[in-house]
Amino acid sequence: MIGTPSIPRVECHTPNVIYTLTCKFCDAFDVGETSCALNIRINNHRHFCTINKPDAPVSFHTESHNTNFDLSFLVAIILNLPPTTDTSTRRVWENAFIHGLSAKIKPGLNLQ
Repeated sequence: MIGTPSIPRVECHTPNVIYTLTCKFCDAFDVGETSCALNIRINNHRHFCTINKPDAPVSFHTESHNTNFDLSFLVAIILNLPPTTDTSTRRVWENAFIHGLSAKIKPGLNLQ
């Protein structure tokens, strides 16, 4: 292989990622970060939707469509950071994507 860089495999158990949740019913989306495995963070979102946590934007949005997390959102990893990435660096990257994608302005869900 000439000039083909090695791309690390990214999957649901991958930690230290920046991700998006995109609504299947409208243009709403959320940008998030996690130090733990992505599937654990997504399970947190699912739980908040199940209990209708009103101060969680993803939960509130899911309720607006009268559905559940899995029927409402597509999950995508937008950046896979090195395993040694610290919280402040991960949040800098998250904020860069939040601002770059205008996620603090509707239809973005990063309103806080």
